[in-house]
Amino acid sequence: MDILAEIQKDGYKALKTLYQMIKPGFLQHMHRYTSDPDIRLDAFHEAMLAFYEYCIAGKYNPEKSSPKTLVYLMGRA
Repeated sequence: MDILAEIQKDGYKALKTLYQMIKPGFLQHMHRYTSDPDIRLDAFHEAMLAFYEYCIAGKYNPEKSSPKTLVYLMGRA
């Protein structure tokens, strides 16, 4: 999956597959930081938005990290 090409072509709609793929694991991972499901879901949405903006700004390098890793890191911040 070339997320950068998909984002350039389809905009935020390109994140749908990534969103569905990593959401369950992200929410489970974030349980170690908070047990509140609303906070975990908000963190996920904010991380996905931050990832999208990071890609649009031309900062994402897929050779350095996977989209999943970057979203997880952004969600913890």
